[in-house]
Amino acid sequence: MTIGKKIRISRKTRGMTRDHLAGVIGISGAAMSKVELDQLKGGPSPELVIKIADALCDDSILIYYIENNPVYQRILPKIFPDLNNIRIEPAVIFTRLAREAEECRDAADLMAEIFSNKDPTRVPMFEETFKAKMEQIVDVKRAVEILEFQLLAAAIIDKDWLDSIYRNQQQKCIDHGHHLPDQQEAV
Repeated sequence: MTIGKKIRISRKTRGMTRDHLAGVIGISGAAMSKVELDQLKGGPSPELVIKIADALCDDSILIYYIENNPVYQRILPKIFPDLNNIRIEPAVIFTRLAREAEECRDAADLMAEIFSNKDPTRVPMFEETFKAKMEQIVDVKRAVEILEFQLLAAAIIDKDWLDSIYRNQQQKCIDHGHHLPDQQEAV
């Protein structure tokens, strides 16, 4: 696949015409055609790729662009050799997330116990414990962010699908009364 084909597929998936996309990003239809047909010498500029990805709400275009950039492919692994050892398959990330979630549950249980005290800050070693346990809790957030990024990069999901998952979860929380009413509603 080429960057042009990736852009064309994304545009068509979103039901957008080439001319409409060109107008949104401020280039001519002919220029947009050259982008999609990979006829631009040296390919589209990073700035243009960013505009296109933003207009299509498709970060997988940016990921594809970076992963297929010769600078990324040749220089970054030499500067950061440890990047070669990072496993990004969803199964590996889900396994890591499960491990992090288990550690998070233990940390949250301890924090709940500490905060059940009238003044939790008086618990021995409060600051050290709070910091260490919050780091474990934040690790789950980071693992979820990595998972989302890789699922988007692999085009397993798209941004719209991910956003709908968040909207559905938010609505479930509201429906079950897990959120405090807005200030205006409380008055």
